Amino acid sequence: MRPFDDFGGTFRDLVSRVDESALPRLIGAALQTSQVGDLQSVVVGLEKKGLAETVSSWAEKAPTPFSAKEVEAALGADNIGRVAVTLGIPTQSAAELLAESLPTAVGVATRSGTVVLQGSVGKKNAP
Repeated sequence: MRPFDDFGGTFRDLVSRVDESALPRLIGAALQTSQVGDLQSVVVGLEKKGLAETVSSWAEKAPTPFSAKEVEAALGADNIGRVAVTLGIPTQSAAELLAESLPTAVGVATRSGTVVLQGSVGKKNAP
């Protein structure tokens, strides 16, 4: 086995072990490499899809859960497919990974001022 043959499994393991503060960069890099956009553009897209309240909750300590089906519906099957190909994991695994990690990544990025939300919480956090 070559070093990057199981990159998807390695990435999933890394996401589960990484310090919370590094999660926005890690997930953002996966999204950008997949040509889905950066974390900010994904947040804007989710808000435009009617998920502003859910996304705003991620900036709080009790985020609203986000399911793999919601991720796929919001980002589109093509985008989830690109993330899956980039990470070398099945499409369903990519949707699950994003469902698990996006709320934390967006919450951390919002609290640090890296991502600005347009929803009710975001307006308080806007520069």
